[in-house]
Amino acid sequence: MKLFVVILTIVLVAGSRLVSGQSLTPAQQAELDKATREAKAEMERAFNPEYILKAIDEQIEEARKNGATPAQIRALQQAKADAIQQLRARQQEATKPALVEPETSGSEQASESVVAALDKRLSRRDSGDVPVLYDPIPGRYSAVPTAFRVYTQWKLTPDEFVVFMQKKMGVTLRETGRYGLGKTQSRRYEQLHHGHPIRLAHYSISLDTNGYVIRANGDLFTPKQAATSSKTPEQLLTALRQVTQLPTLTLRNPAQPALPFAQALPLMWVHPNLIPGREPPVLCRPFTVGTQNSRRRYYLNAQTGALVAGENLRRTCRFIDEPIPFKVTVQTFHHNKRVVGVTRGKNGRHPGIFLVDSTESPAVIITRRDSEPVFSHDTTLQEATLRGRGDWDALFGFRQAARYFKGLGLNSYDNQGTPILAESCSEANAYWQSDEGKFYFGMVKGKPFANLHTVGHEFTHAVTEHTAGLIFQGESGALDESLADIFGVCIEHQAIGGNWLVDEEITAGGFRDMANPPAKGHPDTYLEFPWKPTDVPKDDGNVHSNSGVGNKWFYLLIKGGKGQNALKHPFDVFPTLAYNTVARVLLAALPRLSPRSGYEDLCRETIEAATQLHGECSPTTEAIKRAWYAVGVLEDPPAACKPGWTMDMVIGKQANRMLLNLYFKGDSAVMVYRGPEASTKLFTRRDSPITTAVVKDEDGVRSHNFPKDWSGFMGQQLEETMPMQEAAINEALTKARAELNDPNTPADRRAELRKTIPMVEKQLKAGQQTRNELQGQLAETQQVGQPQSELAFWGSRQARRDFDKKHIKATDMYQGKYLSRKYVLGGGAAGMYWWTTSQIPLRFSDLSLTSPMAPTLQMRSGVDHWLRGFPIQVHEMFQIQNIRESAPANFDALFSAAPVFQ
Repeated sequence: MKLFVVILTIVLVAGSRLVSGQSLTPAQQAELDKATREAKAEMERAFNPEYILKAIDEQIEEARKNGATPAQIRALQQAKADAIQQLRARQQEATKPALVEPETSGSEQASESVVAALDKRLSRRDSGDVPVLYDPIPGRYSAVPTAFRVYTQWKLTPDEFVVFMQKKMGVTLRETGRYGLGKTQSRRYEQLHHGHPIRLAHYSISLDTNGYVIRANGDLFTPKQAATSSKTPEQLLTALRQVTQLPTLTLRNPAQPALPFAQALPLMWVHPNLIPGREPPVLCRPFTVGTQNSRRRYYLNAQTGALVAGENLRRTCRFIDEPIPFKVTVQTFHHNKRVVGVTRGKNGRHPGIFLVDSTESPAVIITRRDSEPVFSHDTTLQEATLRGRGDWDALFGFRQAARYFKGLGLNSYDNQGTPILAESCSEANAYWQSDEGKFYFGMVKGKPFANLHTVGHEFTHAVTEHTAGLIFQGESGALDESLADIFGVCIEHQAIGGNWLVDEEITAGGFRDMANPPAKGHPDTYLEFPWKPTDVPKDDGNVHSNSGVGNKWFYLLIKGGKGQNALKHPFDVFPTLAYNTVARVLLAALPRLSPRSGYEDLCRETIEAATQLHGECSPTTEAIKRAWYAVGVLEDPPAACKPGWTMDMVIGKQANRMLLNLYFKGDSAVMVYRGPEASTKLFTRRDSPITTAVVKDEDGVRSHNFPKDWSGFMGQQLEETMPMQEAAINEALTKARAELNDPNTPADRRAELRKTIPMVEKQLKAGQQTRNELQGQLAETQQVGQPQSELAFWGSRQARRDFDKKHIKATDMYQGKYLSRKYVLGGGAAGMYWWTTSQIPLRFSDLSLTSPMAPTLQMRSGVDHWLRGFPIQVHEMFQIQNIRESAPANFDALFSAAPVFQ
């Protein structure tokens, strides 16, 4: 068992050196082995109370050999008693272990007391002995993780989560929304700095069915800037006129709305050009500026008036007296005769029809320029103008869009039942005007831009704004466009059927082809030709082109298919999924996205959402992974998910080989070692901070809990236990020195003390040096194992591809079933090599789950990224054998404190 822990440490340290380009020579390898053995031996001894008490016993025995008097011996024995008393005082809350052997010695009692106290402390969240979070993905813009999971045993409530983030991460969060029900409950937060929100910050939490936090993700910042004095909107108006080049710009007057206008918004912190990470955020005064043909938001430095950033607020589709609501069939422009809701009433004294559908919630209202509902005197509803400008199409389309999302659990675009306002306009486009809360549809080639897909597309822009808040620029804008296309197709399919061409009613062949994006010059593989630059002004960073990747992903989920993407990777997406199945997964993922999220974020969150909704090994989750691989967002083919795994790990060479049995089922893991003198098993879950050890030997059966973060726990114990030992020894030394300096002390006694005191002082100094060395070793171990995201680890996708190209030296079918690759680093006899496969959905971190080492060994990061798959063999260190794609029938018995070891 000890050897297994040592090997894990070797792999971690050696891996970090080799990845950095430093090959291990035989001498370095031997040095590493020796250092690891010594460090582990020292740590095992230093944290064992028996060792502490044994050290004092050795001092007493050595003092006897050196001729210590009975009084000196009594003083040292008193020091031992004091040490025992202090250890017991620390553990006064401890409960007795389940199995206590009779007639135990004092040191054995102290050891049992420490273990029992550990069990007690591990059950308290505030003990500091075990962490609250695990599997962190390091933050892109700060030390706050991009995502992490919460150990389920803590039962962390949303309110406690906010407090935890303040204390642990130093960030202040404020809730902005609640989404989903049952398995997909989530809450969304904004980040405050000096009381003002940070524009690009967001964090979301996922809750279990009991309302406890199980996962968190998002992008947060740790700005250091102090809040400066700010000018009023009136004082900044001159600067705004210069920035916009609108000399007649005025602050908006609700009583006299006139164009152009500027509407001031509350202060917020904004990153220059809305690009996080390059420069710190600036305190800004946002202004929404409206002209005849545009709506833009300008962020001005609140102190100087300088332009910090700007963004387009238009989400475009392309480059009554006793009113009586009722249903009626009308002739639409695009979709033949359709049933719509209208309202009979009077405009003044004249009876007629308002284009207001309040037959369902939310209401749909087609308005005029003055925001009043469109009114027709023609009660027969044959007025050509209404059909010609698309009013009937809009009324029909927005009802279908609202009805579709309501079926998914969303009441209007903001989930507040807000009435839907839509208006025809003179522009050759359709768009969502977020600052007005209104949709606009114009004319293209003499046709109203109000066909059903377009209306659904624009309605989705409003939904994404109120859930994800995506910036309509660059990759996040492409994501926004793709989501709008996807839900537009879903709405169209449910209402009237449809195809994969976007807006073919407006222009022959449509603007986009979701089944074949390259046919329109759009990419279907992430970052591959014809992917277009995202940092250019054109089309807000080519948002309408790069949306092709997400569109193809959705198409493959609905229709399935085999092929080869632009990376020349063969793919096979199956099974096909229902439109609403994918839509529900997307709707659950939306609140978890950040304003600057991209395709990799959507990939991660849709997989998480599908897992929550359908299960990790469900056909839905598996299909979603395969589709992301097909469009190149996942670069490694996803392995087939199995309900369990059984395998053997053989450690070392024939002469000193050790056999471990490994069992996996879901997130649960068991490791068993059956030795000649004892059988040992360790078991844990990924979502638990505790590892349980069960030992059966000639003395019986014992089980105890240990923290997974063993190195962190040992570091804490080092800080607490060693000073107590030193204090006990120092107290004894103080008494001995006082006795030595006492003129009444007999001469022979002073002679004995002169021999004993230097000996104890030497041992004390050696103990202090050992503590310092151990602290350094622990710090180095934890530093080497710091988690990294895969992208941060490799630096770029190309670097990962280059690593594969350079170091893969052979391939083979392991056990005749699993395609494996041999990586070789360094070359020659000293070269390190390993075999891995991506066809088993486990990683090195899964092998490490039951090993009480640094927690980063048990997280899917660092070494996992470096090994590039599941390690079948690592150098001469270990090899995996007898792989079976199921857990044993008695797995539950193995995963328990019962003495079951096979």
